[in-house]
Amino acid sequence: MKGAEEFTVDSFAGYRTRLKVAGRERKILVQLNVANVTDEDVFQPLRYNLLGTGYARGLLARPRSFRLTFGIDY
Repeated sequence: MKGAEEFTVDSFAGYRTRLKVAGRERKILVQLNVANVTDEDVFQPLRYNLLGTGYARGLLARPRSFRLTFGIDY
């Protein structure tokens, strides 16, 4: 079977620091997650039908998305 190559990448970057909150020092975490960094949007065939004349199953790449999270240890 031959087809187009698939190149999807997910990435994240995080930062930890200490911050004084309500008179006490707390550990703070900030993290940015990016899904599908390369913004691939190509249909990927997974399986052909029994006759080989078309696709029985395929996969669409999820769209690029961003998620920013904050965490505080206490």
